[in-house]
Amino acid sequence: MTIPAPASPPSATAAAEPATTVPELSAHTSSSSSTSKSTRQEKIRALEKELAQLRAQLGDRDPKEINKNHIELLHTYNEIKDGTQALIGRYAAMNHKTVGQVHVELNLPLTD
Repeated sequence: MTIPAPASPPSATAAAEPATTVPELSAHTSSSSSTSKSTRQEKIRALEKELAQLRAQLGDRDPKEINKNHIELLHTYNEIKDGTQALIGRYAAMNHKTVGQVHVELNLPLTD
């Protein structure tokens, strides 16, 4: 006894339809692949040029040491900023103002 195959649901039929257009897409893709390959090669050349410029700027300096120094400077900056904000807060409280009002009064930015 042979059982007939169930009818395909509409979604399966819709999914099968694009398969007929795949050769057209692949033909288009193959013609544009040389364009994308040349675009990639141009990007690679540009990145290699940028890398050479950055290495020239870096010179003989150790990147890890530069990064370490930068982090130390950021810590120092943040400590100074925290102290300044504490002083501004105390000044604002003494003068019955908000910190925002003091920032405006001193022409300081309200954001970082």
